[in-house]
Amino acid sequence: MSYKIQKMKYQNTIIFIVILMLNLLFLLLINSIENSLNITYPTLIINEQEIMNNIFFYSLFLIIITPLIEEVLYRLPLIYNPLIIISFLIGFIYILILDLFLLKIMIGIYLIAIALTHYLKLSTTTLTIISILVFTASHIGNYKQSELLSMSLIELSFLFLPQFIVGMVTSYFRKKNNFLTALSYHSIYNGMIIAIAIF
Repeated sequence: MSYKIQKMKYQNTIIFIVILMLNLLFLLLINSIENSLNITYPTLIINEQEIMNNIFFYSLFLIIITPLIEEVLYRLPLIYNPLIIISFLIGFIYILILDLFLLKIMIGIYLIAIALTHYLKLSTTTLTIISILVFTASHIGNYKQSELLSMSLIELSFLFLPQFIVGMVTSYFRKKNNFLTALSYHSIYNGMIIAIAIF
């Protein structure tokens, strides 16, 4: 392996680790701001006690399965790839199983944007922005809707800002590095969230 390639891989690893650590610091900062402002999270759809009782299963799900599904849907299409058919399949399944009509519409628009971008060979910049926004919005389904509606805009911003940032970072890694880098980042990030929640 040439020195130039080895140096580039080293630099990419350093960037990955630095961004991951900055994201961790950001999470801790958001957490302390939320605590000082007495911002409470809405109730998760899944009972927190059930999660703690089945921590291995939920950890496996949140660290491996969820990032894989989300990265295939939201990041794989950001670079021209014949495997985007899998992204469409996951998108259609989401549309069928989701309860929130608005989220179904957003995912439908996103799938149309994927098709147009790839068919017309357009720049993926607009697709990337739509991907990040729909990824962030898709996390609305994790919470009880009635409680979300009673939250202020500031509280909602604190609640969904981490997902927005993860969407931006994983999109960056997908476009600058590759799919596996974005997937790895997402998995490690979710692992950090679990660790923070447990401890």
